[in-house]
Amino acid sequence: MGHARITLKHISKERSHKTTLMLRKKGLIKKIFEFSTMCGVEACLIVYDNGNNGDVAPLTCPRDPTVVHSILQKYESKKNNEKSHKNFGIQDIF
Repeated sequence: MGHARITLKHISKERSHKTTLMLRKKGLIKKIFEFSTMCGVEACLIVYDNGNNGDVAPLTCPRDPTVVHSILQKYESKKNNEKSHKNFGIQDIF
């Protein structure tokens, strides 16, 4: 039996907001490592967070930017090379 669905609401208190965001990021990082390990695939996670001084800084998992770039390049090359079998044009139908 699954968990009950929760509704996500904006957290107005800044301290609670930051704490919740930190916990969710930790949970996502744990899930991406579990997924990568159990399925034997390369996976990456990019989370953008507003810093203390207003700068938007990405958090990546794995932390090494060269690994993240290589995973993204592999994804882009696969995406561009593979033809989607689900897309049909009007010429394909008639």
